[in-house]
Amino acid sequence: MSAYSHPLARYNTFASAGSDGTVSIWDHKVKKRLRQYPKYTGPIPSVALNCDGTRLAVGVSYTWDEGEEGAKNAERPAVWVHRTGDEVKVSECAVWWVMHGTKVRCFEASTGLES
Repeated sequence: MSAYSHPLARYNTFASAGSDGTVSIWDHKVKKRLRQYPKYTGPIPSVALNCDGTRLAVGVSYTWDEGEEGAKNAERPAVWVHRTGDEVKVSECAVWWVMHGTKVRCFEASTGLES
């Protein structure tokens, strides 16, 4: 599973995705899914929101869940970019290392500068 977050003190939203091909936008404060995108044809190893939260990039590619044999039938990797709606409101963006639960970098949404 991968997650991209800009936990926003103000809006509390983040995006998650996984090997089942689903991508969702969540509000972590109320523990509620705000939006789920149509299912992709392959695993999603990476998602990211742009600095102002108006676009969501979704990386679709084989994740080696089925080993070398699965790679033979895997579709070509692709990146899809979607417009987001009001479910994603951004005051700051943060890049998180999900495995360790630590924030790596933080950016101001209005300027794009690292804060």
